[in-house]
Amino acid sequence: MSELVTQRNKFDVAMELTKFHFTKVDSLESEDQLQEAFAKYYTLVEYLENTSPVQLQKLLSEDLVFKIGELEEPNSAF
Repeated sequence: MSELVTQRNKFDVAMELTKFHFTKVDSLESEDQLQEAFAKYYTLVEYLENTSPVQLQKLLSEDLVFKIGELEEPNSAF
C-alpha cells in the first residue's frame, strides 16, 4: 500500500499553530487577539521557510547544538 504524503502550506501551518495556541496557551477573548496570533505565526512560518537550517541552528543553545550535531553549509559547486 502506498503512503499518501500531504504537504501543508504556510497558511495551514499558521492555522494549526494558532489553534494550538488558543487550546493550550491562552484563552481567546477577542477577534483582534486571534488576528494578532495568526499574523505572528504566519510570519514565523514565513521566516522559517526562507532561512537555511544552518542559520536556524544558530538560534539554538550551544548545548543543544552539541547534542544534535552541528550542521554545515553545503559546498558550492562553482
